[in-house]
Formats: sequence, C-alpha cells, structure tokens
Amino acid sequence: MAQAQEGGSIGVEVGDWANYSITSFSYESNVPGLEEPPVELAVLASIEWFIGEVMEVSGNSVTMQAGTYYDDGTNQFETITGNPVAGTGNLSDSLAPENLSLGDQFYIWLEEWGLPGPQLATVSETTSRAYAGETRQANHVILNLPHPDRGDFSFDYYYDKETGIVCEWVTVFSHEVESYYTSFSWSGVITETNLWGPDSVVIPDPEVVSDTTPVTLDAVETASAMVVIFNISDSCVIKIEQATDAPPPPSGAVDVVNSVFINTSEMVTTRAVLRLSYDPEALAEQGITESSLVIHYWDSTEWVPVESQVNTDEHYVSADIEHFSYWTLLGETTPTEEEGVPIVWIIVPVVCVVIAVLALLYLRRQRSKV
Repeated sequence: MAQAQEGGSIGVEVGDWANYSITSFSYESNVPGLEEPPVELAVLASIEWFIGEVMEVSGNSVTMQAGTYYDDGTNQFETITGNPVAGTGNLSDSLAPENLSLGDQFYIWLEEWGLPGPQLATVSETTSRAYAGETRQANHVILNLPHPDRGDFSFDYYYDKETGIVCEWVTVFSHEVESYYTSFSWSGVITETNLWGPDSVVIPDPEVVSDTTPVTLDAVETASAMVVIFNISDSCVIKIEQATDAPPPPSGAVDVVNSVFINTSEMVTTRAVLRLSYDPEALAEQGITESSLVIHYWDSTEWVPVESQVNTDEHYVSADIEHFSYWTLLGETTPTEEEGVPIVWIIVPVVCVVIAVLALLYLRRQRSKV
C-alpha cells in the first residue's frame, strides 16, 4: 500500500466541530426499476444538516461524533475513529492532516460508496476560498475511482489547510451500459465552525441540556460575554460576537461594553444566564457607578432593561434570559459637584449680587443730587 506524507499531524482538538449543509443532490436513471433513487441514496436528499465534533485525539488518531439531522425532524448519531496519516480505522472523508502542501498525501475512507479503502489522496493545489464566514487557504483533492463492475466515481474535496477539516465536497457517480445509464451527484459545504470566526457552541441534542448539565459559551476574551444555557428548545449552533451595527444607547445612558449579538442557526427559546463583564477602572474614568449597571436587549425599537445582578468582586453583571438577540450593558454617570449643585444655590448669589449693584447705583445717584 502506498504511504501518506511522513511527519503529517492532526490540526484539531477535542471540542472542535464543524456544521455542514447539503448544497445539491441529483439522480437520473433509465434503468428499469431504478428510475427513482434507491433508499440508500434517497436518504441523502432528506438531510437538512449534519455536524462532526472531535471527541478524542490521541497522536494522529481522532475520534469524532457525527450527527445527521433530517428534514422530517429525526436525527442519527454515530462515532467514527481513524488516523488519516497512517490509514488505520475509518474517518470517512472528514479530516486531513494539518498544513499539507502541493503533492502531500493522506488517507480517505470511502467504503460507504462500496469502494475498498483506505484511498490515498494527493493535494493538487492550495487556493483561497470562502468558508463559514472567512477566506481560508484550502487544499484541493480530486479522486477519480472506478467502482468494481458498476461504474465510475469522482470525489472533489477542499480541506482547510490550517486545521485539516473538510470544507466542501462534490461526489459524482456515472454508469452507462449500451443505452442504459445511471448517474447521481451530491455536494455539501461547511456553514459554521468553532475553528475560526466568532466564539460559538453547538447543541446537537437539546435533551441533554439541563440544570445539572448546562452548556457554556465563553466569549469573555473576544466579546466580554458568557452564556450558560440550562434549557433550549431545539438543536442549533449559537454564536457570540461584538455587534458593530447595534443601535446607540438611549439618552442619559452610557455603553459600558460593546454590544454583543447572540445568534442561533435555528429559531429557539431558552432558559439561560447571560454575563457581561466590565472594567472597573474604565467605569471610574467614565464616572459610572457599578450600582447603575443594567443589562438591556434590543426589541427592534428600543433598548429594554432586564433584572440584573452586579458582581462587584468579579466585575460582571448577570441576567436570566429567554431569547437571543442584541444585548448590551448600560450605566449612568455620577453627577459631578458642579452638576450636583442645586440651581437655587446658583441663582440666589447671583440675585444678591444684582441687588447689591442696583443699590450701589441708587446711592450714587442720590449723592449726586445733593
């Protein structure tokens, strides 16, 4: 068996995940009895999205959980383990070693298509492509493989160069005998991942999220925000990022931190706790009191306050939330001494001075008449 590139290594860690959507599926045949796709192919057309999450990494051996979600609301999970450098196990086509270059090789498993494996794949080019919201360097791999006795397969892949995760694929099959033919194609692309872009977390099964097993999305370093989720209505991906397009604060209030946008791949309801961290030194410079800090959300017309608790020891404000949207932390400035002086204290001295001046002018006039 041919050997993969020596010295290749894995570029993912436990907890890394990628979410994919199906971009196309087509099937055509004039073979009697095969005018419609067989069940094992028809199921591909019913996939709504699927996800792969790294569960364990040991050397170059990786264990992943693959979750498939169908358009009828059902889902299916399986665990796969393999080493794309050594060609042991079976990771399907989900992962390549990191930082491969032109001509480097690794293993792909294609047994689900009836092909013997593993297959040795070679990087044919490295190119820039947009995936999951960013422009990435991607390694291009093409495999043209005959199916024993039944036709030809073509596999076209793009793998993220830095991490090795698969980003895009197109699978094409064709078989023709005399006037009879069968062909199909299937393609997909990465839509979301925590390997790059905003801080995010995937919830493949909402039933495992509870008070005793909450899910935490920590974006304190990038967005001064953290969400601890205790209940959620559906499987989804949740992202937190700074909101550059958030509306300004209302009159009399001051933004303590940049507003954040908490976005989900599906419409969900939740029971969660949002924490927004603040810098006490920055508060002092702005003249904002910690006791005035309140978390607000944007309801499409105005910023709405929610009941908030200020932790002055760890410098964050928390609130129970039931939905995700734009959130911000607002505070009020402490009046300065000048701002705090009652206006009557200013008016009375001025009036007294005016009266004194008028009295002095009156006395001078009286003396001039004498």
